[in-house]
Amino acid sequence: MTETRIPEHPAAVRFADTRWTLVGTAARGERLEARRALLELCLQYWYPVYAYLRRCGHAPLLAEDIACAFFRDLVHSRLPLASVPTQTRFRDFLLESLHHFLATDWRRMENPGGPADALQGPAIEDLEARHRRESPAASASLAFHRGYALELIASAHRRLSLEAAHAGRGPMYQALAPFLATPPEPGTLESLAQRLSTRPLVLAIALKRLRQRFQELVHDELAQTVSDAAGLERERLELLAVLQ
Repeated sequence: MTETRIPEHPAAVRFADTRWTLVGTAARGERLEARRALLELCLQYWYPVYAYLRRCGHAPLLAEDIACAFFRDLVHSRLPLASVPTQTRFRDFLLESLHHFLATDWRRMENPGGPADALQGPAIEDLEARHRRESPAASASLAFHRGYALELIASAHRRLSLEAAHAGRGPMYQALAPFLATPPEPGTLESLAQRLSTRPLVLAIALKRLRQRFQELVHDELAQTVSDAAGLERERLELLAVLQ
């Protein structure tokens, strides 16, 4: 994946319906709903935590164990979600919670839900492959924030890929995906058109629509982790900065 751009948001958002807002509001009422929304966010942003732990010097298997213990601790009620400030962004909450967790005697913690309720994160091989692609000179903090931004973009890519597949346009999406961020070189669309048995104009129109939809999906992914429009724009600019 080469996409490293955080596009400006193209539309309004109902922040009351986003996952992070649901975590805060549900925590003050329906506990199960809050934990479910938090679990979805944690599973999506597992890699940034792993990247932080690896940059702190932990070996792959230990980093995986710590990440699992951390997310279990986060999801299984040890943190009073109702006490989280309304304006806190999920990214800040996640990193601050990780700092707090690492400062505790986390090795003594047991899985609160039992083996059958253990959280299952990404395969360690996939986590390590991503970790090795990043600069070894990056600090733990930068690794976390950059990993978070890349995971957000990857999530938008996955959603767009699924939408294309469901619409029967999977091969076209796969051919055009590399150009969502960078315009194709002259002659590229012509070559792709021959391969896909279509016209270059058809691909040009499809690429324009894919870019627009991708921007909408990135915007939605950003919105899922903040609680208001000001936080959304701040998050976009900060994540864009760490990708430069």
